[in-house]
Amino acid sequence: MRLRVFEAATAQEALEAVRRVLGPDAAILATTRVGDRVRVTAAVDLDATPAEDILAGAGSERVASEVDACLAAHRVLPDQLGRLVEEAAGSGLAESEAALAHALAALGGFARPDVLHGGSLAVVGPPGAGKTTLIVRLAAAARLAGREVRVAVDGDLQAGARERLAALLRPLGLQASDGKDRDGDGPLLVDTVGTNPFDARELAAVLERVRGRGCTPILVLPACTDAAEAFDAGCNFAALGVRRAVVTGLDRTRRLGSLVSLLAAGLVLCGATASPFLDRGVLPLTPAGLARMLLRRKDRTRERPA
Repeated sequence: MRLRVFEAATAQEALEAVRRVLGPDAAILATTRVGDRVRVTAAVDLDATPAEDILAGAGSERVASEVDACLAAHRVLPDQLGRLVEEAAGSGLAESEAALAHALAALGGFARPDVLHGGSLAVVGPPGAGKTTLIVRLAAAARLAGREVRVAVDGDLQAGARERLAALLRPLGLQASDGKDRDGDGPLLVDTVGTNPFDARELAAVLERVRGRGCTPILVLPACTDAAEAFDAGCNFAALGVRRAVVTGLDRTRRLGSLVSLLAAGLVLCGATASPFLDRGVLPLTPAGLARMLLRRKDRTRERPA
């Protein structure tokens, strides 16, 4: 079975594109309105026998329809949506959650939050992304596990930010330094000044500084970021060698298209934060877990404040 996703200004134009590309025998699996445009997911069988087609086609059509509707609700970008729907429908899995998990695993990489512990790292990303609180979460986890850790600040933080970091570290018995002393005990966690993801010179400068300290850069981005903006930002950081990302504020958003965008940009998702309480740490993200969240939150994307 070959699947394609078509977008057009009207349903008629989308259907005409389906017939033109896939032929008159194409089956319409799903039709979704996205803003002022119409998205149609269609499929055509290539070489299935009639009996197999009836059994396999019914399941794949249902999976494609459910996954398409779910991803559209989360504002996943059209190209990524098409890839995921095709991968899910072609997986042979009868359940949408398992099929979507398979597709997400094929789209990008996942790693447990353990990769954030044990080595020196620096959090990078736009202002207000949650970099400082992520540093505190990681420092708290290290202290609770009985591990030594150092915290440093790179660049000139916004007014009051350095004082806030100092106040958050105080209960842990830690102080933030300038990070120039490499002889301390434990890995170094570096909090960086907010960086414009679309200023190549600014990105290169901050990444050069943190790598000069022997730190691995970790992109931090709010989960509520627009999917297109998240993809562009992720691509820009990935182009400069950033390989891992953490998303913040899962508890403060209903749409999760940004997570899909980061995967598509080539970044490995290492975890997420979902609580204002800093002792909660970083939650793991897996293909199965993300698929479950996407499907369960689909209906919440239509909720409005009372």
